[in-house]
Amino acid sequence: MQTRCIKALGAEPVFMPMNEVYEAIDNGSIDGLVTCPPMILSFQLYKVAPCGTLATFGCVDEGLYMNLESWNRTPADLKRIIEEVCSNPYRSEQAMTKTEYQKMMQDLEGKGVQFYVLPEGEAERWYSCFQNATRLWVADMEAKGLPAREAVIAFDEECQERGAQCVAFPPEWR
Repeated sequence: MQTRCIKALGAEPVFMPMNEVYEAIDNGSIDGLVTCPPMILSFQLYKVAPCGTLATFGCVDEGLYMNLESWNRTPADLKRIIEEVCSNPYRSEQAMTKTEYQKMMQDLEGKGVQFYVLPEGEAERWYSCFQNATRLWVADMEAKGLPAREAVIAFDEECQERGAQCVAFPPEWR
């Protein structure tokens, strides 16, 4: 969905390994990136991308996804390692807290990164584009016989239950 949201804004996503992003921004082969503060800090991207727009795409899901047959062939000792490394960081003792996130943002500001906050009207325009991307994705998936709308509604309900807003959720579906 994030790719669809980026395209809905008129940009063209380019997928590349994170270790290649620094040079690609530096030499101008890409204009920017969508990522989170830990990645900006870890890869020192603030040196070549010193401006950032604070935005939510309302649809990001991160994790490891694996073919079930591949998982079933994975030896038990490796499964334990995969489960440990790829566990939900928000449910573990090493969870990134809001305080740690804010510290990362302060660290970035201290390194000279300037953050831009979208004006409310522009943010709403972006969200409208994201909501349309969701509608189109649901239509594509339902044409394949998949219960996409139900999945999106369940995701939005989970977000609401946790005090988060899914800006890519079409409001007429509430």
